[in-house]
Amino acid sequence: GSIDIHWSTAEMMPQLGNFDVAVACEVLNYVENPDLCLQNIHQALRPGGVFLLSVEARWGWAFSRDAAENTIDAFLNNGIVHVENDRWIRTYTEKMLRDSLLDFDILSIQPSHYSLSGPFEMIVGHKDINEILIIEDKLRNHPIAKNLNRAWMIVAQKRYNV
Repeated sequence: GSIDIHWSTAEMMPQLGNFDVAVACEVLNYVENPDLCLQNIHQALRPGGVFLLSVEARWGWAFSRDAAENTIDAFLNNGIVHVENDRWIRTYTEKMLRDSLLDFDILSIQPSHYSLSGPFEMIVGHKDINEILIIEDKLRNHPIAKNLNRAWMIVAQKRYNV
């Protein structure tokens, strides 16, 4: 077999046929029209095609080391972090993701990045990957920490009946 790799913006994807897999790592956080991106990706996937994506989570970013000064309004209001001449980031709750992915079957949606670039990075310290995975799982299941994930990791599939 072979792999064809194409680099494009999701808002202006060219027609290249149907794909088996689409990957969008934090793409939806930085585009003006995420619904158009999802529509284009859906159209480009073959029935049964897999969509792997990650996005910034709604709450955990505010407690991370790289949270921008003076962005409290984003935390308290719509979750869009906008720092003039620096950054613009749309953040997502699980419900927002599920509502955005109605045309897909969601196979997995997992909160992630509690300790890796997340709000618990400093208190976790340097660990090997196996330790990180154990800590991430503990934080994901903790009654308070579970809502402070920095990212969402999603596996979705285009329905066969489309």
